[in-house]
Amino acid sequence: TIENGDVRIPSRGSAIVNMADPASGCDTSVCLPARAFAVAAYPNPYHPERDGTMSFAITDGEKPASIYLDIYTPWLVPLGHFVPPVEWVGDGYGIRWSGTDDGGHRLSSGEYVYALTGDGRRTFGKLVIVNGVK
Repeated sequence: TIENGDVRIPSRGSAIVNMADPASGCDTSVCLPARAFAVAAYPNPYHPERDGTMSFAITDGEKPASIYLDIYTPWLVPLGHFVPPVEWVGDGYGIRWSGTDDGGHRLSSGEYVYALTGDGRRTFGKLVIVNGVK
């Protein structure tokens, strides 16, 4: 939903994204910009049958204590909330995701929005899933 120029993303709290600064986010009605992660999300587009898992590598800084991943439709409908283990993936510490929703069902082909949050930082990005490619 949009309120006073901000987008409220349904999640585990009442997160707000300031449209002037998409990396901002907060859990109250007053938002302060959050530092964003530098993230390499790959492969993107993601082919679950061929690629196995998608990686989100944080390419700036040290290993975060924890990271959680939220997946949304392009209309910001929440599909999944994940707290996978932080590990070394590709170009930095990060997480892996299997392309499923909260119920463990594989997401269909299309565009999705992801949010990575941890250690006082938050980053949003777009990913594409292409099923049926081996």
